[in-house]
Amino acid sequence: MANAYDVALLSTDQLKLYSEIEQNVEDNTLTPNIIRAQEMEIQQILGTPLYKDILIKFSGGTLNSIETTLIRDYIFPCLVEYSVYYAMPSIWAKLENSSVVNKTPENNQVVDLKGLKYRRDDVKNSAEFLATRIINFLCDQSNSFPLYTASSNDLYPSRVAYDSGIVFNDTTSVPSGIPVDYGNRWWYSRYR
Repeated sequence: MANAYDVALLSTDQLKLYSEIEQNVEDNTLTPNIIRAQEMEIQQILGTPLYKDILIKFSGGTLNSIETTLIRDYIFPCLVEYSVYYAMPSIWAKLENSSVVNKTPENNQVVDLKGLKYRRDDVKNSAEFLATRIINFLCDQSNSFPLYTASSNDLYPSRVAYDSGIVFNDTTSVPSGIPVDYGNRWWYSRYR
């Protein structure tokens, strides 16, 4: 594999088909955001060893059936949502030579920053739910994905998908069923 940026698990056509993004949005606006979502979110969920393995097998067409299920049923829907999440600011405002601008098409009213934040939060909630499904699938199928728990010089897999801003310093008070971060090694327990 030459570069992780050369392998996209999702095309712009697929993103437009499976999301609310209109067909007239330019591909050059979407492509960097697909790669960004893939690199920042999917890699964080899978951990670098499994992520790179999946990209190599995906680009070479050598995925086995369980890896195909992981991509088709779990990663793909999550990547669609995170791609929309990252693309929204690029669609809302364009970077041009002299400034950042909102282009207003005829007969449309551009949403304000508060409205954009609301929509992004909604999409992020969906993406985080789908990320939890990936984590649960990988935990349930851990024998099929040994790289999910492999040592890494880069990113270990995420143990939780939601970014709630709540921190439990005393893990003895964490309710049963909540994933807990026990340090820099992979750990996920749905039951305590």
